[in-house]
Amino acid sequence: MTPLLYVIGELQKICQEAANSEAQTDEDQLGRMTQIVTLLLERGALANATPKRIELRTPFSPPPTDKNPEEVEESVEAALSNAPMHTICTELYSINASSSTPSESSLRPCLEKVAVTLQGHGATLSKATCGYMHDAARRGYLDTVQFWTETLLVDIDAKGRQGMTALHFAARSGRVDIVRYLLTKGADRGCVDDRGKTALDAATVNGKEEVVGLLNSMDD
Repeated sequence: MTPLLYVIGELQKICQEAANSEAQTDEDQLGRMTQIVTLLLERGALANATPKRIELRTPFSPPPTDKNPEEVEESVEAALSNAPMHTICTELYSINASSSTPSESSLRPCLEKVAVTLQGHGATLSKATCGYMHDAARRGYLDTVQFWTETLLVDIDAKGRQGMTALHFAARSGRVDIVRYLLTKGADRGCVDDRGKTALDAATVNGKEEVVGLLNSMDD
């Protein structure tokens, strides 16, 4: 285990303990851990470090000799699920998705800063990490959607399960505030899922009349 993975693991433990505690988390300790993460990355720690070493391929990498492209992609995605960025984003999503205790709330700024620092040093966002944006859109977690799109710069029209975008998920669940936000950020209303359906179709078939009205109003 690398020093970076160790520190990330300790942050994860603090998050898990905070979920079951009303006590305030030591902000000085969080600050020190954030500084350690930054220092390690500045000294050359690999932002995509995992317990099992992986090689992220580039267009200039030689073709693999023992795996087809699909198998390579699957192995990389599986490994990235144990990388620091996914670990931090998982805890951040959990806090935003729960009725945060005071202890959890104090963790949010720390986790956000660590995520930004990791990304600034080359951390890769896995499909699973990006998928939190879709789930947040479906459940109505605006803070998460905003952080994923505005800070982590996840493609607002990225497709997930069944080829649906965040707009699809928000529309079919009747999340008016999320739909409105995504539209103001330029989400493509004409994007279709694997069945050829738009967000408007999803809202219509699920009886989300307020969303239907909002989407139709964009034509005015």
